[in-house]
Amino acid sequence: MRNSSLRVSVLIGWLLFLAPGFSRAHAESPRSAHRTSQAGQVVSISDIHFNPFYDPSIVDTLVESDVSEWDEIFASSSVQTASAYGEDTNYPLLQSLLADVATRGADATFAVISGDLLGHDFPQNFQQYSTNRSKQAYRTFVTHTVQFVATAILTALPTIPVYPVIGNNDSDCGDYEITPNGWFLRAFAAAFASCIGGPAF
Repeated sequence: MRNSSLRVSVLIGWLLFLAPGFSRAHAESPRSAHRTSQAGQVVSISDIHFNPFYDPSIVDTLVESDVSEWDEIFASSSVQTASAYGEDTNYPLLQSLLADVATRGADATFAVISGDLLGHDFPQNFQQYSTNRSKQAYRTFVTHTVQFVATAILTALPTIPVYPVIGNNDSDCGDYEITPNGWFLRAFAAAFASCIGGPAF
């Protein structure tokens, strides 16, 4: 979804639930401990559009590395300022967002991620900035990007349910397109499995 903002929006609001325990579908998880109140605080995160290509000089290192090393790689970048107005989200802006979410969403009842974790023109940017342009390298890089953003969000909100959905840019084959039961949906499900009861969701 394109708009004229930084494409990162966080809404902290109050919601009246239709029934007690509406948001507590998975009682087996610490994130889903039952609450009886009908009013609660909700975190809504939309259109992060994370752009791992913002510093072309580290792209090949990211491609060749495990996602567990990405924080350190991004931290080593010479780009340490947040994305400019109208650009997709870079690492410094993502860190700023997550720090705010962790502070203001600490007492929320649940969080909703309404899609678009991936930056715009992701396939084209991969072909432009990565030396390894193979199909497998691309799939791995997309998977790592989703894992990286998902882990960052879940780390910022460690005690509440987080309900994710895909956006039009979250795709394996083009904007507003998806392969049913394909590798991207499996990767997306696996990235959020810890908060929604397993990949079967």
